[in-house]
Amino acid sequence: MEDLSMLWKKLSLTEEEENEYCGQTFETTRVDSFPKNHIDAIVNGGTTEAWRFTGFYEEPDASHREEAWSMLRLLHSKPHLPWCCMGDFNELLHTEEKRGGRLRPHAQMQAFCEALDFCGFLDLGFTGPEFTWHGRRHEYMIWERLDRGMANYDWMSKFLVATVRHLHYYSSDHQPICLILNPNNEAQRWIRKPFWFEKMWLADKGCGNMVLRAWQVENHGTPMFKVTQKLKKCKKMLKSWSREHFGNVKNQIKKKKEELWKAEELAANEGSYDLVVSLKHELNFLLEKESPMWRQRARM
Repeated sequence: MEDLSMLWKKLSLTEEEENEYCGQTFETTRVDSFPKNHIDAIVNGGTTEAWRFTGFYEEPDASHREEAWSMLRLLHSKPHLPWCCMGDFNELLHTEEKRGGRLRPHAQMQAFCEALDFCGFLDLGFTGPEFTWHGRRHEYMIWERLDRGMANYDWMSKFLVATVRHLHYYSSDHQPICLILNPNNEAQRWIRKPFWFEKMWLADKGCGNMVLRAWQVENHGTPMFKVTQKLKKCKKMLKSWSREHFGNVKNQIKKKKEELWKAEELAANEGSYDLVVSLKHELNFLLEKESPMWRQRARM
């Protein structure tokens, strides 16, 4: 049945149709430097629309912080452009950005603030959950905002409505953060959804039965026309069958994610983490069922 997968492409959108329906315009990006702790890139380099984006990571060991802030100052010395910097800085700006555990030493936070002031950075703020990291230290749960997006005045003037969104997570102690340049136009709409033959279907006997039933339907015409009609019939039957059998798993995952997000917010306020652990185990079990689909998407 896997041999049929190449034929499904004839029933999907062409590359030109995908580009038309997605309507995305991709900017040119050049990576300028990429040592251990950052990736610095120029977007639309050589044009009046050029700006810089830096993805930054600071090691948890506080003894290396001064090296990291020196690196930020060095990056600032590059030719001036509108500049946005995002990542895991493993440091706080204010004591309010932490809940639980010992207080963060003021000198550590002050050194971070001074590095940001030197670069002309302002915090872009965020929407979504308050904290981006949590962990257990002995018997205490600790919640902190260690990940953030920052930019200079020129960048903020260029992208007036840009926002940073704290996303939910399932298997990491950090939340991913997402920079949205144009929140009012972030959703791309499809006129027609392409058809995928999902590899996870092969693990279910019902898939073979659907294909067999579709192939037994009689058609009239040339041999190639008959094959095309059988493929269309098979596509229709598989989509209907998938909604009934695998759609339920997707709905369960969606519901379990919502329960987990609420439980995390409750844990951050009340300190009980047992429900979060239980829901994560349940969610991982459901994700394992769905994992073949994502492996196929990633072409692993």
